[in-house]
Amino acid sequence: MIDFGGIATAVVTVLAPFMPFLIGMGKAAGQKFTDTMTEKGGEAAWQKAQTLWSRLKAHFGDDPVISSAATLVADEPSNDTFQKKLAVELGKHLKEKPELAKEISDLLGGQEAIATQLQVAKRQGMVKDVNQLIENTVAKQIAYADEGGQIVRGSQTVRSKSSSSS
Repeated sequence: MIDFGGIATAVVTVLAPFMPFLIGMGKAAGQKFTDTMTEKGGEAAWQKAQTLWSRLKAHFGDDPVISSAATLVADEPSNDTFQKKLAVELGKHLKEKPELAKEISDLLGGQEAIATQLQVAKRQGMVKDVNQLIENTVAKQIAYADEGGQIVRGSQTVRSKSSSSS
């Protein structure tokens, strides 16, 4: 079974840092691009982002909902709310095109390479002493507390498969 939401979230995780450059916002040029490339994985990450965005644009063209959500992410690449909106919209569109979802999943390393981990504390609940490790190509980790919830001594680590020891 294809996890459309997981694929969409993984795509947004890869695209978000590069979105201002992918859709040509132009306000983050020159040194900012160099800084982003250095921080987010260099040329390989940039190439992957370009390939993913190219595939999505080829299938969805200038869909107004996708374009609007992508513009929001381009304007504020680290805004989780904007990223979630784009992921939800991509997920809906990918569900309608399962062959594209499979192609995108393969570009990301396959379903086993896509992961999301959550630590959530709500309504005065507590998450305590939780350590999460992901050894994947594309991962998103979220720690979230509201309504009086607390996360105490929680940690989340992403380690690429190539950096793990045998």
